Amino acid sequence: MGGPTRQGQAGFGIYQPVYFLYNGTKFAMIELSLVYPYYNNAPCLERQLRLWTGLPQELARRIEYVLVDDGSPEPAKVALDLPINLTLVRIKKDIPWNQPGARNLGLKLAEGEWVLPSDIDHLFLQDGLSRVLSMAKDPGAVYYFGRKCEDGSARHPHPNTFLVHRETFWKTGGYDEDFCGHYGKDDILLHLQFERSYRVVPSAEPVLIELDQGATPGLKRSSRYNRRLFKKKGRLLERGKYRNGRTLRFEWEIVRRWRMEPCQGLGY
Repeated sequence: MGGPTRQGQAGFGIYQPVYFLYNGTKFAMIELSLVYPYYNNAPCLERQLRLWTGLPQELARRIEYVLVDDGSPEPAKVALDLPINLTLVRIKKDIPWNQPGARNLGLKLAEGEWVLPSDIDHLFLQDGLSRVLSMAKDPGAVYYFGRKCEDGSARHPHPNTFLVHRETFWKTGGYDEDFCGHYGKDDILLHLQFERSYRVVPSAEPVLIELDQGATPGLKRSSRYNRRLFKKKGRLLERGKYRNGRTLRFEWEIVRRWRMEPCQGLGY
């Protein structure tokens, strides 16, 4: 009767889930990975960190956060003694509108069987996270969630925030990094790929809050270039000839990993 033994493996450039063996039984440590790109938005990051560190331990042990600093001139600042599962990774070059690449990187490093990419201004409260963890999930489906603003008004699901099985996501080839360098449309193309190959399940019931200070100031949001690129790739997708190209076209480094100790009594 020994303590938990950590096991894990990496394959195809994607981190495989980490497990613990306890009394001969294998338990998954991470059930859900939330992936957040970060760029010059300290107020939203501070709100997220307050939420993450305030969750009950029995819930926090089941969740991992992957924070991708997308070459931000103001690097993501995170305390050294956090009681959560968190991976902080930094892209070494400030590439304009590199969100598709940042999301791909976070999803490559994710350990959870289910992954939930989102935006730094999308806040999943304790109740929302509990509902995501407890809901029935189909690996052949992609789930989008309703959101509400801080004033209580409801908003439709955002294309960059969805729940998907990790293997299902990578079967699409990930976000198309040809869109990097210019604003927009990468999320719409991925959504169309999901619609063609999987069951898309939207929910109008809000499970997250969109923060008021979400937009990063000083960024140009002209989508002219990416609109043309989207039309081209959309036509290929309609004809069944679309293929995503190479991902992670930049240098990056893991800054730090935080991991909660396994709870032997529960197998986490």
